[in-house]
Order: sequence, then C-alpha cells, then structure tokens
Amino acid sequence: MKPASKLWFDSIRHGPYPLTNQDIDKHVAKKCLGNHLLGSIANGEFIPRYAGRSDSDLNRRIKEHIHEGYGHFKFDYAKSVIDAYNSECKHYHTFKDLNEPCDNDRHPDKPDDQPHVKCPYCKI
Repeated sequence: MKPASKLWFDSIRHGPYPLTNQDIDKHVAKKCLGNHLLGSIANGEFIPRYAGRSDSDLNRRIKEHIHEGYGHFKFDYAKSVIDAYNSECKHYHTFKDLNEPCDNDRHPDKPDDQPHVKCPYCKI
C-alpha cells in the first residue's frame, strides 16, 4: 500500500463506493457538510486522485464529479465548515508532500463565511 493511500484510509471512514447517483444517495446524507476523495480501485486498493469538500451539501457536491472519469469515492462528515476545510487542507498537502498524483490544481479555498481561517499546514 502506498503511504498516501494509507493516510487516506485512516482519515476518510466511509467507502469506497462506486461513483454513481444511486450509490451517493444510498450512502451520503443530503444537506450535510463534509469531505470526499475521488479515485479508482486498483488491486483491491482505493487510489485517491482528488480531495474536496462541501460546506453545505456533500451529496450534491460529490454528484458534480460523476462525469469526470473517477470510478469511486470515499467520504466523511464534518462537524463544522472549519473542520471540513482543515481536513481538505490535510488531504491536499498530503498529496503534495508525498508527490502523489493529484488532480487538485490549487490550494483549497477558505470557507465563504470564514475569511480569517488559515490553513493549518501552510498558514495561507
């Protein structure tokens, strides 16, 4: 198992599930905030390629990725928008620090109503 993959398994508890409308509706509550990873299954292992979050509706946000070429997703709920942001930052920096392939092309955005929040990893 790759080091980054192990970190993903430890931090995102639900999944992997096929990235379909049916599986998203079956497993992800609507109108909840949280984090998600998108990727594929290789040799029985989930390989993440993208990390994201939703500050309002994780179910809807994951569905926005259905036609982007990812086969599976993992997710976890967050207690607050700041917790969701911190978790997304952790995933983003894990990809970058370990030079893992990553489809995130920029640092996660701060929550809309929390402009004072700083990334716990790079202080942006």
